[in-house]
Amino acid sequence: MELPHDFFTPQSALTLSGATTMTYVVASGCQAAFNFNPRWLALAIAIAITAFGTWNAHGGPVDYVFAIVNGFLVFLSAVGISATVPEKKSRSFGETKRGFFARWY
Repeated sequence: MELPHDFFTPQSALTLSGATTMTYVVASGCQAAFNFNPRWLALAIAIAITAFGTWNAHGGPVDYVFAIVNGFLVFLSAVGISATVPEKKSRSFGETKRGFFARWY
């Protein structure tokens, strides 16, 4: 069995699981690296990925409407991944930097 040369490809990004994983990884990476992860960030990432897929397929205006709806589906799937992470209680007072696997909500 040959190992894949790329983790993500344009073809894998256009699947629900690929788009969801990319949304989760990019939003969580922004959270861990920059301590920046507002709730809308993952939604914007998900819609950008689905809009890219529509653009790549040379879709029309109706297809872009469905890309937005699919972006919400990808976003909610990524939120579901985030919800499976066990909640970690902080013992210190004040604001602390959230880690990569911190819950979004």
